[in-house]
Amino acid sequence: MKKVLTKYHGELPLNELICIHFPDGIPALEQYTKYTLLPFDDSDFFILQSLEEAEIAFLVVDIFKIESTYDYVVPKHAIDKLLLERAEEVLTLGIITPKEPFEKSTVNLYAPIIINQSLHLGKQIFLEQSGYQVKTPLFKRQETVK
Repeated sequence: MKKVLTKYHGELPLNELICIHFPDGIPALEQYTKYTLLPFDDSDFFILQSLEEAEIAFLVVDIFKIESTYDYVVPKHAIDKLLLERAEEVLTLGIITPKEPFEKSTVNLYAPIIINQSLHLGKQIFLEQSGYQVKTPLFKRQETVK
C-alpha cells in the first residue's frame, strides 16, 4: 500500500485520500498540483496538504463558516478551468496565517481557494477590486454593549 508523508498527520495511506488536482498549482508553488484536505483537530479548520511535498501544508477554513456575508463572483476563466456547472459544487477556502496567540491569526479573503467538490479540481483566484484583504482578522472582536 502506497503511503504519503504529511506535515501534521504523519504517513497516511494514499488510497484513503481524495486527491484535489490544481491544474495551475498554487501561485508561487506551480510545480505542486496534487493536494488533499485533512481535518484539523475537532474544528472548522482543515489542512490543505500537498501530496507531492510533505512540508507544503496550509491551514484553511471554509470562508462562509467565518464570514457569512462573504460575496464574490467566480471569474469565467476559473469556471472553465474547474469545469463548474453549479454553485453547490464550490467549496471556498481561505488560507490562514497563524499567529501567537492564535486569536490574532488572519485569513486571506482576497485570494480564496476554489474547489470543485464534484470533480476534485482546485484553483486560487484573486478578487481584484473586491475590497477584501489578504490579512483579515480571523476572529472578529467581540464588543460588549453597555
